[in-house]
Amino acid sequence: MGKWKFLLPLVCFSFMLCGCVKREVKTSISQNTPLLLEVTKEGMDNKIYLFGSIHAAEETLYPLPEYVSDAYKKSEVLAVEFDLVEYSKNLAKQMSDLAYFVNPDNKIITDYISTDLYEKSVEILTNVGLYSPMFDYYSPIMWYTLLENAVIEDVHLETMYGVDEYLLKLAKEDRKDILELESADYQYAILSGFDYSMQVQLLEQGVQEYAESKKNMLDLYALYKKGNVTVHTLKDEITKSYLL
Repeated sequence: MGKWKFLLPLVCFSFMLCGCVKREVKTSISQNTPLLLEVTKEGMDNKIYLFGSIHAAEETLYPLPEYVSDAYKKSEVLAVEFDLVEYSKNLAKQMSDLAYFVNPDNKIITDYISTDLYEKSVEILTNVGLYSPMFDYYSPIMWYTLLENAVIEDVHLETMYGVDEYLLKLAKEDRKDILELESADYQYAILSGFDYSMQVQLLEQGVQEYAESKKNMLDLYALYKKGNVTVHTLKDEITKSYLL
């Protein structure tokens, strides 16, 4: 068997808003240092590179650091959550996938949530230009994910600069093999499978913690760009998470 290498972005949660990413040709040195892990096994030449991905960023995130570009060039396969670039081109598929989130029996969102929660949700979405009356026919989990997209809009990050889409665009231009670990159907089936009481609870939490979510998003983005997690620190954090 020939040698193989993977570049595997560890992706954050994604939903339906997919933008186009332009390939960067900048030659400036990156000031960002996102975390990249190289996984090897004794006695084997194969390598897997684990690289964190964030679905919304700024143009200033690029170019990616040289060590990331080198890992990409050495990799024969790019493994991603699912191919967002191809999905963004398939409008028919996107429209059909909305069926996952339509309320049963022609019910509207206020059949499941209070007027107060509805009005607060509409206000948040309207303020960032994301509200449409058609959403009234969709489930609470759809509204919850719309709030997540509103957070991205509110903190002025852009999905068109998402890392996974950037790497996918490069891989397609370079004719590099792409491996999808999941699919849109897989993710949407999980989300739409939540019972409505859980969906409403998530929406309530999303509205109540909206301001905090914006801060958390910016903090996450800053940490992503910094990426200075040592192996020792990473091991300690993993250990702590299992002990909690």
